Amino acid sequence: MRQTERALQLQRATRDLGVLHYLLVYLDHDCGLRPAEVLADLLEDLQDSPARWPSLAPLLDGPIDLGTLREANRAHASWGSLHDEFAAWAQTRYGLPDSTAWSSVLTLQTAIMPACGRAYPESVEVPHDVVAWFIARCRHGQEACSLESYPAGQVVVRDPWGLSNAWSADRARAHSSRWELDSPLLEARAHYQATESEYSRSA
Repeated sequence: MRQTERALQLQRATRDLGVLHYLLVYLDHDCGLRPAEVLADLLEDLQDSPARWPSLAPLLDGPIDLGTLREANRAHASWGSLHDEFAAWAQTRYGLPDSTAWSSVLTLQTAIMPACGRAYPESVEVPHDVVAWFIARCRHGQEACSLESYPAGQVVVRDPWGLSNAWSADRARAHSSRWELDSPLLEARAHYQATESEYSRSA
């Protein structure tokens, strides 16, 4: 599979399905790293050293089996491992420092993905209000303040569609375009869809 085709498929997963989505938004807005460039760099590094990034390596397989990716991380509640590895990769690639802002986004990115064994609704506390920051980013673009300037926040995550439950072919067909769990972040994405479309073009 050509690298450009794989990159486009990965962009769809981040834009439409929520995989790494808020991490990429943070890197774009607060770090000046364009999503398309980040994903291209990621695929390049995975191709060069797949064994170094075992949780991310399935993104290199082409075509990317998104159903298998979702089910594996749902069943084993391993989204956190994937996100931590992405954070380690970003730190290695770009010299991205540890920060409470980056930690806030990592925590919520993991919380909004379906995972077996979790009880909902789930209240998630983070050092910075990611929802308020994300809404400001949707409203004001690059003029919005950085996440680090926001106080602590709390987000309630719900799973009204049963996405974290045991998977089935019927459920997969019914929710093939829905991975992200319900939260104020998802509501904001729906409300500011035009702005999200601008992000998707940059991705």
